[in-house]
Amino acid sequence: FVMMAKSIGGRIKEVAKDSLESRMGLSINHEKTSVVNAAKKGNSLEFLGYVFRQERAKQWKGRYCNMVPSPKSLKRIRAKINEHTSTKYAFKPIDKTIEELNKMLSGWANYFSAGYCADAYKNIDHYSQLRLIHQLKRRSQRGYKRPKETTWYRHLENLGYQRLSQRLRPCVS
Repeated sequence: FVMMAKSIGGRIKEVAKDSLESRMGLSINHEKTSVVNAAKKGNSLEFLGYVFRQERAKQWKGRYCNMVPSPKSLKRIRAKINEHTSTKYAFKPIDKTIEELNKMLSGWANYFSAGYCADAYKNIDHYSQLRLIHQLKRRSQRGYKRPKETTWYRHLENLGYQRLSQRLRPCVS
């Protein structure tokens, strides 16, 4: 449970405690509960795979609350991509591998579509494309050769790979 307010003081803590414990019947775990001033530089809150922090706006004067996938979430999805493109699955036809990877990435991207996720999408796209290229190249003793008139990324798209940055709706806050 995350509660956000413009100012933090004794009154807000009382209201939060009163409404959660008496009205809603919930109990607060005081060991896990913390108050974070997100306006201070370097402070952030990690919750349910997201990092919440305030950042300076680049296009106007002011600050906004930014919500991005956490480093732990990015590390986990990279590990899953690594697993799907590992040598133990080299026997699988590449179109099956790409289909499974697309399905997995689509689910991950749907969960992380809130906030400003474009950088994370580009990062994951780049990593998964490199892993697919690596898997294609090590499939036989002679090595895989892409058609000369296309780039690797276009060739992967022709094989069925769908980039996160192109297939989902734009990220919204």
